[in-house]
Amino acid sequence: MSITDSDKAWKKFGETDAYFGVLTHEKFRDKNLNEEHKREFFETGIKYTRRIYRHFRKQFNPDVEFKSVLDFGCGTGRLVLGFAHGSERVVGLDISEKMLEEAEKNAKEQNLSNVEFHLSDDQLSAVKGQQFDLVNTYIVLQHINPERGMGIISELMDRIKPGGYGVIHVTYSTQKGRLGKFLNYFRFRYPIVHGVMNLMDKRKFNEPLMQMNEYDMSKVFEIIYKAGVRESYLQYEDHGSVLGVTIYLQKQAEQS
Repeated sequence: MSITDSDKAWKKFGETDAYFGVLTHEKFRDKNLNEEHKREFFETGIKYTRRIYRHFRKQFNPDVEFKSVLDFGCGTGRLVLGFAHGSERVVGLDISEKMLEEAEKNAKEQNLSNVEFHLSDDQLSAVKGQQFDLVNTYIVLQHINPERGMGIISELMDRIKPGGYGVIHVTYSTQKGRLGKFLNYFRFRYPIVHGVMNLMDKRKFNEPLMQMNEYDMSKVFEIIYKAGVRESYLQYEDHGSVLGVTIYLQKQAEQS
């Protein structure tokens, strides 16, 4: 049985290396983070939201606007604050209280009053009964066991308004060779193996394992279809040793 608990690992990153947990670049390590690096961090969020608008306006609706946005796995608010510049209400969900505290602080520093942050669970209880013009989750589900992740995708689809839009990112294929997969087998099961491999990677022995999971795309598309989606646009991505895909989709409007 795997020793990996993705929630526990994410909470640990929230306590020790919050920005690196969101974007794994050395300049975003807590020990290296300065005002310039922090500004770069949030600029990536603004670039992301511009890309989202560009794709939806090109592929779906040239006049699309997102008055309300839900971002699942918001971390320190990178994408929430990016969306806040063009939306009336943006809600961020995360399972790390420390991440949410940092996100609240960042929103205040940027004088943004149209954002809110809530502690998340697999049922998205904090936004129960609510629906949004756009539901977004990017580079988040890959760190969650697919058995849980599929249920979360279903919940996210339920939070999209009829006629609304969604962005769902998942990883689906590990490109590591036999040796890499062999080492990962033991890394996921024995803490000492993970610790030694951390040291080999010049990381702290006890740094949490950020797992990368493969999702069964047939199951993902089945959930999306059953939620009322008939059109989508795919963008394939190479995350180094893992391949991913971002699914841009629109839910069918209610029939009158």
